[in-house]
Amino acid sequence: MDPRPRRQQIALAITAILFSSSAHAQFVSDELLLQVADWAVCLNGPIGGLPQPLCEAYDANADIEIDLRDFAAFQAQFLQQTGCFDNGDATNSLDASLTINRNASTTYPETIVIGELDINLLVIEGAPLAPYQLSACNFTTGTSQVLRSGNLNELGRDEVVISPLQFAAGDVLVFQATVADAVSPTTQHKSMATRAQVVRTMASSVAWIMPIGSLADIRGPVMGLTDNSINVGNLVFQTGPETVFANVGSLAELALGDWVVIDGEFRSGGGFTAFEIGLEDSKPEVRLSGRVQGIGPAGVVMLGVSIFTNSSTTFYDLATNEWVTLDAIEPGMPIEVNVAVETPFPSATTVFLNIPVELEPEPEPEEEPEEESEDPPPAPPFCS
Repeated sequence: MDPRPRRQQIALAITAILFSSSAHAQFVSDELLLQVADWAVCLNGPIGGLPQPLCEAYDANADIEIDLRDFAAFQAQFLQQTGCFDNGDATNSLDASLTINRNASTTYPETIVIGELDINLLVIEGAPLAPYQLSACNFTTGTSQVLRSGNLNELGRDEVVISPLQFAAGDVLVFQATVADAVSPTTQHKSMATRAQVVRTMASSVAWIMPIGSLADIRGPVMGLTDNSINVGNLVFQTGPETVFANVGSLAELALGDWVVIDGEFRSGGGFTAFEIGLEDSKPEVRLSGRVQGIGPAGVVMLGVSIFTNSSTTFYDLATNEWVTLDAIEPGMPIEVNVAVETPFPSATTVFLNIPVELEPEPEPEEEPEEESEDPPPAPPFCS
């Protein structure tokens, strides 16, 4: 029998699970993290006469009993020792706030997702021009790092774009910002600590091919023009003799930055054909209409591009006249998506499901890749 006290055995078991390099052990550590719905309750007891939650669990092999109160204490100690954050109870405030991929504030350790192959947007807010530091703590590798140090702008804000491949799928991370006080720069304020699970991509790879003639409509600013094509975001629409121009004579009368409405469809050889182009007043949101080509943990692919969703995105099903969630979206479903213009991160504000469309060809599944080939890359994000 192991002569060490049971609590020491548990701490050692947790350490081995948390920092093992095997995929199995990483899965176990993630399961444990998810089971600590509120580690402070397990650590300190319930408040206001609420019943004590179940604070015990087993590992995947059911051979190590782990008291999550010990695990919570270990977790808090680990985070403090690595310098990831000093106070797990900190909340977003006017003094220090952190938002990731447009997700509203969560309570640690609730989890959001970020994409290994996607861009990820972190927004820090606090006092104007205040110095700040953005840190990330990686549970999977047992390391911490400073992602960015700098000063907020005149509006008390900075946007940090995390490039693809900076984190690996399967990693479990905690992000937190430290912002100096507006009056006393030596005083430091902490944002909420935000826990993130890294997935391969938040949206999806293209799983469904749209046949020629499928819906492809968009409203947005012109970002490119040639004699016979027009770009909105990174979507290129070809024009021809069949293209009708409404309240504008031709492409030659358009300029970069003009807002247009384009009714189009998928064309042979890839890309899109524009059947009607109309000049439009500028709007706060781009609107895209098309069929779903792929669904991920936090977004969809449509018109060959990725559109991400977050905790503020709303979903409305026109077929049932009900508010729904991302889970209600199905491959091939015609949807309309609204994306805010002023953002480097293409996140949907509103998604309408089952929009009415004219009769068109049905989508077809993407051909399965050969066994030895790698998974197809995710669709590029729509550039607004």
